[in-house]
Amino acid sequence: MRPLLYLDVDGPLNPYAAKPHRRPDGYTTHRMKPESWVARHRYTPAHRVKPLRVWLHPGHGPRLRELAERYELVWATTWGAEANTFIAPVLGLPDLPVVEWPCGTSRERTDGPFWKTGPLVEHARGRPFAWVDDELGPADEDFVAARHGGPALLLRIDARRSTRPRRPPAPRPAAAVRPPASPAPSAPRTLLTPGVRTKDEKRARAARRLGARLAGFAPADRTAAEEAVATLERWADDLADHPYRPVEPRPDEADRQTRDHYKDLQHERLTVAARDWRKGARLSLDVYLSQLSRARGLDPRVLEDAYYLYGRGTMALDLGDRTTAVREAGRLRKLRDAYAW
Repeated sequence: MRPLLYLDVDGPLNPYAAKPHRRPDGYTTHRMKPESWVARHRYTPAHRVKPLRVWLHPGHGPRLRELAERYELVWATTWGAEANTFIAPVLGLPDLPVVEWPCGTSRERTDGPFWKTGPLVEHARGRPFAWVDDELGPADEDFVAARHGGPALLLRIDARRSTRPRRPPAPRPAAAVRPPASPAPSAPRTLLTPGVRTKDEKRARAARRLGARLAGFAPADRTAAEEAVATLERWADDLADHPYRPVEPRPDEADRQTRDHYKDLQHERLTVAARDWRKGARLSLDVYLSQLSRARGLDPRVLEDAYYLYGRGTMALDLGDRTTAVREAGRLRKLRDAYAW
């Protein structure tokens, strides 16, 4: 009977802990939205949940298919059966067996064994196995040595670097296995470090230079322009999950941002007299609405109409539609005269 090879996804295959603005060499970026990821955003509608970024190495697929001749591959991941839906097709793997984690298992990290260790040993039932995961430690080795009756190999993977496609050693007794020591993380280099230029700053400067070149390309430079655009798109993809990257605005926010941008452009081109008129018209709309809002015993339907007219009037001012702004201000004034004057 072949030994088991238990595979975790996040860490061994997906170096999720790597710098978010720097995709590891050789990896490709994928956007996935498994149900387990959506379930973690309980207060966000499913269609508004941002897809999970996953980095996968194309070399892992062929290597795992080779290992399948010696090992029985089994998913041992919080992705559960969704690893067959999202990860396996990208790597060219068939559907694999999945370790089912007991319901109600606490997934908080403690000083004792990893929460996966007990269910996984129970799943192995004495069969030899190798296990790759980024959360393994000495407590897990001791647990396996005490509870598992067969050979076992526990490999702790650095989640910042993941694994590289290579041949792992055969399983040996768990008591003889010690995970490799993690290299000490280097001191973080931030934008606040004096005299230090980070990769972020260098990339930003390069992007600005490339964008400036792109704006100056002539029609005959179409090929060079397309290459520049492709480079900028690739850099943008690398920064897709940067913690300080602006999020995609909601439709109402996008509309407001567009209007604000248009107002700024319009303000630069308006004459002084036109600016003064617009300020006066906006003040009139504000006064009319304020007077209606303070009127006692006002029918809510009338107040709703007032807010509707006020919104149309202010939007017309933002878009430079003077005729519509004057018409809506006049309608709002008539409401004021009828109910609050």
